[in-house]
Amino acid sequence: MLTRSWIRFDHSVGWILAQTSIVAFLMAAALLMPPESGSILLLPIGSGDPGAVLQKALDRGARLEGAGSIAGTFVVRAERNRLAPAMWHAGVLMLAARSPLCGKAKGSTA
Repeated sequence: MLTRSWIRFDHSVGWILAQTSIVAFLMAAALLMPPESGSILLLPIGSGDPGAVLQKALDRGARLEGAGSIAGTFVVRAERNRLAPAMWHAGVLMLAARSPLCGKAKGSTA
């Protein structure tokens, strides 16, 4: 009987890849999580009206800082906990308003 004892898979490699993937996901989530209070990028998902999304945010005390770098997105200054329920029901992702996502900072000369 022929056995394949020469083929061995080191299961520790799978665990290392799984742990690395989990850490990478958690780091990305921490970077994209909107701040408790400050600049937040509103990213509507789906075919909803971006203007209606912005109006809902403004009704909950958000102040418009400008348009995001992606069409239909907005950067607002708001409190996350006050804004989150309305944005969740409207199908809007709230992300940290970081430079790569939002383009040039307000007042920047570059």
